[in-house]
Amino acid sequence: IYNLYPGNDGIFYIGKRNHNGFAAFRMLNDSTVSLIDKGFDNLAIRHFYECKLHPIVWMASEKGLIAYNKSTRNYRVFDESSGLANSFVYAILAQNDSSLWISTNHGLSHLFVHYGDHDQITTTVTNYTSKDGLQSNEFNTGGSFKSNTGTFFFGGITGVNWFNPARISPNPFKAKPAITKIFVNDKLYAKDTADYIKSITLPYKQNTISFTLAALEYTKPEQNQFGYMLS
Repeated sequence: IYNLYPGNDGIFYIGKRNHNGFAAFRMLNDSTVSLIDKGFDNLAIRHFYECKLHPIVWMASEKGLIAYNKSTRNYRVFDESSGLANSFVYAILAQNDSSLWISTNHGLSHLFVHYGDHDQITTTVTNYTSKDGLQSNEFNTGGSFKSNTGTFFFGGITGVNWFNPARISPNPFKAKPAITKIFVNDKLYAKDTADYIKSITLPYKQNTISFTLAALEYTKPEQNQFGYMLS
């Protein structure tokens, strides 16, 4: 067993190892239990979070974060293609039903969750890695804890990170790209005024053009990324 999670209404959830999925049961007395639900026998379930206001049980697995509707037994898997830092999920800590933090094999992911009708769940994801100060990108099964004051603890392969999630917010300033130099046929064409040039007309013999770029936001310049398109 990876995890024993006390859910709502006296239900307990068991996350099983060796790709045996999960089971949900209720204690009838000191020696008798009633099996209520089970599933995902092809997965190892490492952690749970049961929503307080929605019939959703979130489950951590090596294939992604599972949103399981305990009423309809429908589910959806959120993985790297959904924006998570990594599909191998170790733990889930919640500020509330709409704000989930998960530990993975490549950092932490913060999910803002919107619950719609008919099992429609959408998320906005912000990822954090060792470049943001994490002990490592890799975390561990069982290495998570939420204190009475709301502080989150996530344990990994080289140490522990702890923080108050209410005090964490993404950088609101988007890096503005600027062209710093223009080269034509490998010769400098423009430098200080490069970013103000809107168009260039060249003779056919000048058929090689290149640029150097800068991102004008310096909070964490090593994490700035450029995207471009030729048309």
